[in-house]
Amino acid sequence: MMQKTVNRLTIAVAVAMFFAAIFVLYRELENTRLIDVVGSLEALPKTRVIFAVALTAASYLLLTGYDFLALSYADHKLRSRETLFASFISFTCCFRRKSRSASTNFSVFTSSLRRFLC
Repeated sequence: MMQKTVNRLTIAVAVAMFFAAIFVLYRELENTRLIDVVGSLEALPKTRVIFAVALTAASYLLLTGYDFLALSYADHKLRSRETLFASFISFTCCFRRKSRSASTNFSVFTSSLRRFLC
């Protein structure tokens, strides 16, 4: 009975967080038009955009490699898919530019916690 309640509560919190994230995205992007974003991207040199995408991909790979090494050192067996997912979530939530989010101020702690919880 207790496990069922915890599962339902977990689902409710996840749904609430999803809708909160949608609301925050809406508020942040309400004054941004897609045509302006596309125009700004087209104004950049193609090599610069490709370089930025390549560096972002390299960052994801390095973070994932770090997590695989940490799990290996801790002698903790985890499926690769789960490690990749946890690394991706922690990277996207915590290692971004400074914003109004409180989590960016403590990314060292929050990203580790997110990896642990995933």
